[in-house]
Amino acid sequence: DLLTPNTVELIARNKDWMTNERVKYNLVMNRKTPHAVALHIFSLLGVRSVKEIARTPGSPPVLRRLAIRKIQGIPSE
Repeated sequence: DLLTPNTVELIARNKDWMTNERVKYNLVMNRKTPHAVALHIFSLLGVRSVKEIARTPGSPPVLRRLAIRKIQGIPSE
């Protein structure tokens, strides 16, 4: 992880970068992404990325649970 939390937030605020699904996925999966930012970006992810998070054992546990719930159609709390 070469990104600092400040760099992650700068990327997350850039509309050009946020149109790229892979960038969004990588920011969500980055351990240095602040929790609130990761949750916001997670809500913007496409179905393919959500499924990838759900099936990746190394995904952050909270996001993995959210991904599984989203795939199953269970509303978030």
